[in-house]
Amino acid sequence: MQFLLHKITQLQASSLNALVESIYLELREHKVKKVAIEAKVKEVGEKCKEKKVWVIKPALLVSQPFEHAL
Repeated sequence: MQFLLHKITQLQASSLNALVESIYLELREHKVKKVAIEAKVKEVGEKCKEKKVWVIKPALLVSQPFEHAL
């Protein structure tokens, strides 16, 4: 989960497909499916209306702060 949160923050992707593909390339050796990655990204992330990029949901950041320097 920490990896996913870090990648969403780091990549600042405007496209869900680009974000999923980028994460998938790094997790391919662990046999994680794109469908699972997309579902988890939609669960923990949302598209920021101002910046037009995918970010972590604010409610999740408040309840579970994570290390930015992973």
